[in-house]
Amino acid sequence: MHIGLLSHFCPADLLPGAPGVGRSNMPVLHLARALLDQGCRVSVFCAERDVLEPRIWTAGDLTIHAVPHRPKLLVALADGFRCERSGLLAAIRENPPDILHAHWPQAPHAMAALESGLPAVVTVHDAALAAVGRALSLRPASMLASALLLRQVWRVLRRSRQVIAVAPYVQEHLRRVWNFQGEISVIPNAVPAGLLPPPAEAANGRAVLRLGDISGWYRLKRPKLLLRAFRLVRQQFPAAQLWLCGGGMEAGGPAARWAQARGLAEGVAFRGWLEHSQAMQELARLALFCHPSSEEACSCAIQEAMAAAVPVLAFDVGGNRTTLHDDRAGLLLEPSEDPVELARAICALLADPATLADQGCAARAAAQKYYQPAVIARQHLELYTAILRRNERDGLSHIT
Repeated sequence: MHIGLLSHFCPADLLPGAPGVGRSNMPVLHLARALLDQGCRVSVFCAERDVLEPRIWTAGDLTIHAVPHRPKLLVALADGFRCERSGLLAAIRENPPDILHAHWPQAPHAMAALESGLPAVVTVHDAALAAVGRALSLRPASMLASALLLRQVWRVLRRSRQVIAVAPYVQEHLRRVWNFQGEISVIPNAVPAGLLPPPAEAANGRAVLRLGDISGWYRLKRPKLLLRAFRLVRQQFPAAQLWLCGGGMEAGGPAARWAQARGLAEGVAFRGWLEHSQAMQELARLALFCHPSSEEACSCAIQEAMAAAVPVLAFDVGGNRTTLHDDRAGLLLEPSEDPVELARAICALLADPATLADQGCAARAAAQKYYQPAVIARQHLELYTAILRRNERDGLSHIT
């Protein structure tokens, strides 16, 4: 089967020697590798801001098409990604797969797939209206961008016959909030355990009192709450460390400046953006993964912590309970803005190494059972086959 994946993508992540343009959507990268391992032919179609003209890279069963994406998001959103969709459609017509699988309805890739005339399905990675509502800023540009993103989601869902939701929570959101009447399949993100050290090696290098999060300096992820709670944690555990990774988390960046101005930077390592493999190596050395986000669907960060056998402390919001699968894989708290409650939960876990170890083992077992790329790839292949059979039955044909 020839499968076309549409998403933001960095060609160098799959093809050594290709340029490091763009940034890969990690679940799509893992899916692409797994589909290739299953013997499929895979073509990736991406629109990236640092691509100046259409480019193609090919190696074996893999082809990557990259087209330009305008640098200003508001400009691109205003006309529904017209230029980006045009570039993606041209690439698809040059190399038409049997089926197209696009990711994120708020990006240009989904509408391009639906406009192609090929069998297509779109994966919805979040509860868009809930995520936008919790992260909304009152700045006019932010409000306009949010409205245009939601308009793009609505257009994609209105045109879609079938979608994939990454969690039952997203499935329910699509039905209740967007009144989506088509078919919905629930398939979670994939996380390969091979990116991480073996459990024994990770445990040997694990800092006993090292906490961390990899979400970046975004309001939705509530890093300010975590920093306030960590200052209280250090009153009971003075040797505790907090490791923060992601956009805005670099030394001297906005997170560090905010924390330093409030006396919250003691014991905090501001790591910023790291290569994914490096971030995963450091993640595996945490004693506890603290993720006080206010909205999640199928959190890649939580999945990666689970695969590294790191217990998870998060809020019971969105799809987090489904992502953990096993209540023994971590601790879910009732959502709160009170740093005292969060600090109390962190301290209780740090004071109980045996429970942390048990939670880490349960987390890794759940990740291996539910999120291995080969398992997720087979679920997608079953769905692709069903869609192609349905289209053949209904008399729908490929573009020429």
